[in-house]
Order: sequence, then structure tokens, then C-alpha cells
Amino acid sequence: MEPLKKDLPSRRWFGLGVILLVGLGLRVWGLQWGLPAKGPFFHGSSYHPDEIELFEGLRELSWHRKQFYPTNLAMLSRGTLQIYLVGGAVGIAYPWLVISRDREVYKKDPGALARLYLVGRAVSVAQSLAAIAALFWLGTLLANWRVGTGAAVLMAVAPIQVVNAHYISTDSAFCLYLILLVIASYYIFKTATWQSYLTAGLLWGLLTANKYNAASTGLIVFIAHFLSDSPKKSVRSLAALVAVAGVVFFVSTPAVVFGFHDLRQALLHSYRINIGRRFLMYDGGYPANAVRFYCWDAGLYGLGLPLLLVCFAGVVYTATHFSRVHWLWVPWAVVFLLMLFQTGWRLVRWIMPLTPFLFLEAARLWDDAALWRRWKPVRSVLTALALGYTTLYSCAYVQAMTTPDTRDLSSDWIAQHIPRGARIAMSDTPYFWTPTIFQSPYYHPDEAQALRQERGYEMSYLLPSLEELWKADPTHVILTTYDIDVYLRNPTYYQTLPEGRYIAELLNPQKYKVLAVFDKQLPPAGRAWFGNSFNYPHDWKYPFPRILILGKSP
Repeated sequence: MEPLKKDLPSRRWFGLGVILLVGLGLRVWGLQWGLPAKGPFFHGSSYHPDEIELFEGLRELSWHRKQFYPTNLAMLSRGTLQIYLVGGAVGIAYPWLVISRDREVYKKDPGALARLYLVGRAVSVAQSLAAIAALFWLGTLLANWRVGTGAAVLMAVAPIQVVNAHYISTDSAFCLYLILLVIASYYIFKTATWQSYLTAGLLWGLLTANKYNAASTGLIVFIAHFLSDSPKKSVRSLAALVAVAGVVFFVSTPAVVFGFHDLRQALLHSYRINIGRRFLMYDGGYPANAVRFYCWDAGLYGLGLPLLLVCFAGVVYTATHFSRVHWLWVPWAVVFLLMLFQTGWRLVRWIMPLTPFLFLEAARLWDDAALWRRWKPVRSVLTALALGYTTLYSCAYVQAMTTPDTRDLSSDWIAQHIPRGARIAMSDTPYFWTPTIFQSPYYHPDEAQALRQERGYEMSYLLPSLEELWKADPTHVILTTYDIDVYLRNPTYYQTLPEGRYIAELLNPQKYKVLAVFDKQLPPAGRAWFGNSFNYPHDWKYPFPRILILGKSP
């Protein structure tokens, strides 16, 4: 295999630059989605439910108080590396930011809080772009520059990659570190130099610190070691790799050393929730069939139908053209899928680490000259269809993120149309799905008092049951994506449960009528996906939850 630079004339570097520019444009467009802005109703965080937890965890850190890790159970149970990376970015941008623990500062200047979130999101954008370049490198290394280019193009425009780069999360980082780990493992497989072992150890440690279940990627480096025919490989090199990974993990996860009890409690908490959800219909009504979800539904939404079919074709191509180098990632991909099948969550973004390899194999299929010798026009048409649809899908999604949010629009409607003294109810406590007008006042009593004085609303936060509903006797009810999707997926089953009878009562037109509906649709994705099917995973609707405002029938 020739060195990478000899296989990359300047025009190919130029091509990579164009791909990165397209990827950057899609990831920056709509980056301000859900951030605090000037308006009648203040929300003291972004509309993404995980981002506030990251900043709360970052705020906990203190050198003087010897607090080196977040105590938030959700953040501590996922992996804490991204918190420290975002903290480092905030430190670099400190001269241009306003950082305060006083909420009033941000109420007066919401833009200052938005800039803080943008710095964190910029980290995800940088990681996503670096992952595109890394996949280009990997494809060129394993095959040729055409395969590298094809895989990078798919990763640049794939909706699942584009959308999740808009959020502060661990997913883009997972893809980046994983691709680099496979590259390092390939060099172990080929040359088994000390540098390749140490680099692989570093990346394995970063992966595990970023997300604990990524410890499974150690399978990749062990397979590379045992398959290598190089005389340089040794047990000492492998031991050094494990030692480096351990050091990087412990340094990047201080809770292991300074708060093992807290870490243990967080992991147990996460495990209990996961086990509980395995026995519920959850996340947009998806049943307990995780195999169907992670093998079909997640890809249908995250990639779009044409690209998903292309990836399936790539999988078939891999099965019929399997080589030794495929052992570097195929066993891990199978293990990772089996792990997903065991979870009770149904999240589109969890298949992200698998997508680089799907794109790589799809590009290898596209580049097989012998296969397409008599079908080159067909290949061109299929390429245009898949890339055109996928790009339009990503553009439609991020364009929707730039339009007014349903939470803001519904808040304006409530303020204009629901009269003073109305009794308004919603299920449980206000969450990120509910209209903005009700989010902040619930958590801040002074704002709740101001809302009562200004609007005169009498609020009720109900456990979903008929008894609670009848007792409150609200004149208006707020329903959101999170409340109704599961019920509407299987009304017959859910009407046997208290929550189902509660929703059925509200959706009975003789009891309550729908006054207003706030929703967004993505034209290229099809109405059936984002319209009335109620068949979408909740993390794919973060930017536009469906909100229903009901009024009591006369």
C-alpha cells in the first residue's frame, strides 16, 4: 500500500475541501436552533434536553472545592469527556462570553446565553467535520481515493450526521474517535509499530471516556493484533496499549478516582431505567422489538429510504466480498448491534457509530468497476437519486430548524387566545416539549408569580389519570408529542391503562375539542413520516414537537 500522500494529487485534496465545505454549510445552517433569544417568554436553556445537563455538569466543576466531576446522574452515567472538551472551548472563548451564575444576567441578555451554547455546539461541528476527513483517510487507506471520497460525501450529507452535529453531544465525537481507532488498528494489522499501538491505546481510552459502552471498541485493536503477520507485534506492545488506554480513561473520567460511589450510583440508575423501559412501549410508540427499530426504523429516519437501501446493498456486498481487513470492524459492529438490541431506549442517533462503515462499504460497491461494467448509466442514475434525495432531506431538516419553533408559536397563541382566569392543565411537569410560556415559571417561583399576575392562569400539573383530571376540571389542556404518541400508536392497548384512559378522555370530542395544533413537516421525508402517523422516535423530533391545545367542550 502506497503512502497516503502519493495517492492524493492536489485535485483530490481540493475535492476533500469541497466535501468539507458542503458538510460545514449543512452543519452551521440552523446551528442557532432552540437557543434563548429576546422574546416575551424566556427559556433559560436550549430546547435540547441534554444540553442543559451538560452545562449544569460543567458548572459543578471547581478546582477550589476539589469537585472534578459532575454529580448529575444522567451525565455521569454516559461519559464525561465531552464536558471537559466543551469546558476547554468555553475557556478559549472566554474573552467573548458572559459567564455568570446569576440567571437575571441572561434574562436581560439572552444572546449572551446563546453564545455559550454556540461554543459548545461548535465543538460538535468540528468533531463531525474531522470525522468526515478521517473517513476519507480510512477509505483511501483501505481501497483508493474514490472509495474515500464516496464515503466522505455520504457522511457529509447524511441527515443523521448533519442533524446531530447541531447539538452538544457525544455522538459526533464517538464517530471521530472510532474511525481514527480503526485507522490505528489497520496500522497494527499491517506494521505493528509502537506508534500504532500507543495511538490505538490513546483512542480507545478517549472512546471509553466519551461513552462507556464504547469500551467494546477494544475488540477492534485485539483482533488487529492477533491477525497481524508483522514480526514486530508483541505482547509488550499490546500491554502498553492497554496501559495507555487505562491512563487516558482515568484522566478523562476523574469520577473513577474521586467519586467512585457516585459513578456506581449513576450507572445503577441508568441500568434500572433501561431495564424498566424494555417492558414499555416507548419513544413514539415503538414496541419492544429493538431489532426492527435499530435495523430498519432508525436508518429510515436517520438516513432516508434511498440511502438506507444503498447501505443495505453495501452490507450484501461486504458479505460477498469479505476480506481479512473486514475483521477489524465487522465483529465489533455485530457486538454493538447486540448491545443496542438489549436497551429499552429507541434513539435514532445511537446507530451513528455504525454509519461510517455502512458508507465505506456502499462506496466500495459503487467503485467496483467489474460489477458496473455494463451498468454505468444505471449507477449514475442511482447515485444522483440517492445523493439528491439525501441532501434535500438534510436541507429540509435544518431549514425547519431555522423557522419559528412550535413552542414559541404555541406560547404566542396561548397568550392571545386563552383568557385570564383559565384553568390550564398539562401532564406531569413542564418539559422541553411544552410551550415556552410554561417551562421556566414551573422551576422558578418568581416567574410563576409574574405569570399569574400578568395572565391570571391557574395551572395544574397532573399525573395522567382520570381522577386527577376530574379533580382539576381544567378549561384548557396542553398535550405534546411526549404525551400522546405512545397512545395513538396503540389506543386499544393503552385504554386498559390509567394513562391511556386519561388521553382517551382528552381526545374525546364530546369532552374536549382541539383548539390549535402546532407542528412542522419535512416535505422530502414524506407526510407519512412526520405528519399524522405518530411513528417517529422522539430524538428525531427535538426541533419540532407536536403541540395540541385543547378546550373544554360546551
